Parts: sequence; C-alpha cells; structure tokens
Amino acid sequence: MQLNCQKMYVLRQAKSAEKILIKEGYEADIEIQHSNQELGPGSGIVLWTEGKSRVGGSSIGEPGKRAELVGQEAVEELLYHISRNAALDRYMGDHIIPYMALAGD
Repeated sequence: MQLNCQKMYVLRQAKSAEKILIKEGYEADIEIQHSNQELGPGSGIVLWTEGKSRVGGSSIGEPGKRAELVGQEAVEELLYHISRNAALDRYMGDHIIPYMALAGD
C-alpha cells in the first residue's frame, strides 16, 4: 500500500507539471523514475529544457505538501528561466566558473 501511494504521489506531481506546461504552449515529455535507495520520506521533481540551452526547474516534496504544488513549483521555476532567455539556470551559474577561468581571455 505504501509503495502504491508513493507512486501515485509522483504521478500527480508529473501530471500537474505536464498540464501547466501544455497550457503554457510547451511540449512535455516527463519520465518518472523511482529509486529504492531513498534516504527519507518525500520526493522531488526535476524538469529541464532541451535545445540551444538547457535550463531547469525543480521542487521537493515533503510530508503534508500536495503533489500538485510540487509539480507547479518546478514548472514555475523552469518558466522563469525560459521567459528570460536564460543561458544558465541558478544551479549552473557556480558550476561554470571553473570552465570560464580555464578558458582565459
């Protein structure tokens, strides 16, 4: 029963994200992955774009947080980066610094 509830929660996250993306005019191909190595309760969703630049959005589920809200938060973050034509999302900014330093002038 517990596993089925977890799967349903994750499915609701994905469906919520997909519904919003489609409403905003984007294609959505969301793949659901499950791990048996979880460290605690909760779940997460990570979305990203494919194309000229890859930006992402994510959200973490936790006990008491509605699955639909988790999906919505991830989409809102993704759409924020898309709407600004961002080349990098907030997580990539600090990762690219060493490569910029190696590139030099």
